[in-house]
Amino acid sequence: MFWLDENYPLKGNCTDQSFQNKANYGKERKEIKSLNITSLDLSDCVNLEEINIQYNNLEELDVSNLDKLRKLDLFSGTLKRLILGNRKQHLSYLSCDHNQLTCLDFNALEPRSLIYLSLTDNNFSEQDLAVFLKFTNLNWLLVGYYEYNGKSNNNQFYGSSKFWKGLRNLNKLRFLYLNNLRLSKEKHDLEKGSLPTGYLAGKKWSLSLLR
Repeated sequence: MFWLDENYPLKGNCTDQSFQNKANYGKERKEIKSLNITSLDLSDCVNLEEINIQYNNLEELDVSNLDKLRKLDLFSGTLKRLILGNRKQHLSYLSCDHNQLTCLDFNALEPRSLIYLSLTDNNFSEQDLAVFLKFTNLNWLLVGYYEYNGKSNNNQFYGSSKFWKGLRNLNKLRFLYLNNLRLSKEKHDLEKGSLPTGYLAGKKWSLSLLR
């Protein structure tokens, strides 16, 4: 049953008592003037190949049952949890920029399928950027964060020796964004010429355009 039908039945009154929608409780659908959707049940939409839910108020999204999903765009919202499930997701495009994610099961993503991955401006806990080295077909990788007036979501990815050495093997990479992340000294060694031709190492407030 979808969230809307459960909380706002066609023939009945609103049963949603959440803080965001408390003004709607007890009303019929035709009386509703403002609706804050924080949950979405897509479990029955098994043939979905693409989902675009930008600028949303979702706090959790479960796509574990969507085996055919190839593109998932959740740009800018309040998402705290993305459930990918136990089976490998063959996503080629995943964007979760500007949300509130603290973790994501990267093992649930099929490494050879992923081409575009953007996780900027979230709150990921500390982990090595080497976790992304298995995605050998990546063209775009954006995992840094911005600062606005001293405030920001704060991804805690860091670049270890393993990451910088393994980066050479991501030979399809075209765009790399690591703004404000903690990077090891090996970055500077690679900037001196040991990276493949065409790599331009990014500095703070800039993007790194590759090739």
